[in-house]
Amino acid sequence: MCHEALEGPLAYIGVAAYLTEISRGLKVARDGLNLAKARQPTLRVINQIREFFDGNAGVPAVARELRDATKQRGQIEHYCENFTASQWGGGRRRRNFVKELRRGLQHAAATLIEDESSTREHLEQLSAILSVRESIRAQRRMEVLTIFALAVAALSLAAALPKSWIDTIRPLFG
Repeated sequence: MCHEALEGPLAYIGVAAYLTEISRGLKVARDGLNLAKARQPTLRVINQIREFFDGNAGVPAVARELRDATKQRGQIEHYCENFTASQWGGGRRRRNFVKELRRGLQHAAATLIEDESSTREHLEQLSAILSVRESIRAQRRMEVLTIFALAVAALSLAAALPKSWIDTIRPLFG
């Protein structure tokens, strides 16, 4: 009988704790993938960003659904209506467990949505910075390759010129 009465509240408390842990994991991911640590090979960092997005694909939708579901009082009140507690300060007013639980779930879901959004924004900015950095690297490689190609073309031209032209041009170069 007691386990049946506690089944609903414990599930909601577990969901709130789970949302808090997901939020904590998002903060760790955001701190772990910052620009200072992005000095690793770009491909590795991009793979870590991709893994983050793959692993957290449904988090915002679930958090929004839970936040919206907690705005409706019916289901939580059905499971938790018999639980109240007195104020800690010795006040006479009783605290309603349903209101406290709803407030806690709404806060956890809203915090998770905010953390997930800011982490996504951070990682999008990081990937844009990495993209620019790789573009600059590629541009520098192309510059070196272009100079090398010009040197080869000049040598090819010199090798292809007739000897009489070379004898005419040689006094100009000293």
